[in-house]
Amino acid sequence: MSKCKILSFGEVLWDIYPDKSVIGGAPFNFSAHAVMQGADVDLISAVGKDELADKTLAEIKNKGVGCEYVHVSQYDTGYCSVTLDNGIPSYNLVSPVAYDDIKLTDTEIKDIINSNYNYLYVGTLALRNKASFNTFRNLAKAFNGKIICDVNLRQHYYSKELLDYLFNVASVIKISREELSAVTEALNLSADYDIFAKELSKTKSNIELIVLTLDKDGAVVFDLRNSEIKSYYSQKPQSKVLSTVGAGDSFFGAFITSYFSGKSLSDCLNKAVNVSDYVVTRLEAIPDLPPELKN
Repeated sequence: MSKCKILSFGEVLWDIYPDKSVIGGAPFNFSAHAVMQGADVDLISAVGKDELADKTLAEIKNKGVGCEYVHVSQYDTGYCSVTLDNGIPSYNLVSPVAYDDIKLTDTEIKDIINSNYNYLYVGTLALRNKASFNTFRNLAKAFNGKIICDVNLRQHYYSKELLDYLFNVASVIKISREELSAVTEALNLSADYDIFAKELSKTKSNIELIVLTLDKDGAVVFDLRNSEIKSYYSQKPQSKVLSTVGAGDSFFGAFITSYFSGKSLSDCLNKAVNVSDYVVTRLEAIPDLPPELKN
C-alpha cells in the first residue's frame, strides 16, 4: 500500500519560558507524529530572519518533516511568551509573527497539486491573519485531496466566519470537548454530541467524520458518510497524566494515518487513544514512541 502523503499548513512556534524555549505549534506537532506513524509529511509555514529561524528548520528536519515550503518572512519566527505566577503558566501569543505571513507561489501550488497529497491539514490559529488565510484558501480551492481540520482555538484568534469556512471545506474535523461549546455557540449548533452531528450532516455534506476528543473519557467519532449516522466510542485512557502538551496532536496524527490505511473507525480511535495516552506520560510534546505504537 502506498504511503500516506500529508501537507500540514500552519504555525511552528516557540514557547518562551523564563528559563527555556520549547518548539511547538499544533501543525508541527501533528506533522512529527504523523511521520512516526509512517506518513510522508511536508510543512507549509514561515520563519523569520532571526536566531530562532535556523533552529526551527533544524528541529523540523530532525523530526523527518519536509520543509521545502517553509519560507522566510519579514516578521519574527513565531513565539509565545510564557509567564509563571506561583507556578501557573500564562500564555501570550504574539501577533504578527512569521506564521501570519505564510505564502506560496503559483508554481509551488501547481507542484503541490501534481504531487497528489492525500490530506491537507490545517488548524485555526494560523488563519487568524489575512495573508496566511488567503494563501490557504487559494491552496484549498486547488487541492485535490481531502482537507482535515484541527479546531485549536487560542485566545480571541478565531471567528464565526473562520469556523464556518473551515466547516465548509473540511472532510474530517477534530474538536476537543473543552472547545466544543465555543464552536457550537459560534455556529449556532447544539452542544449535545449526537444532535451536533445530525445538524452538521444536514448542512455540511462535505464532512465525512467528526472526531471529538474527550480527555479522560477517550474519544468518539461520528461517521456522517451515510444517511444513518454512526458513532464509535474509544476505550478510556489509563495512564496518569504528567503533561497534556501535544496529546491532541499525537492523537490526530495516529488517527489520520490509521484512517488512510483502511482500518475500522474503532481501531483508528483506539490506536489514537493509545498513542496520546503514552504522550501524556512525558513532558515533551513529541516523545519517541515505543515500536508497538508506531505504524
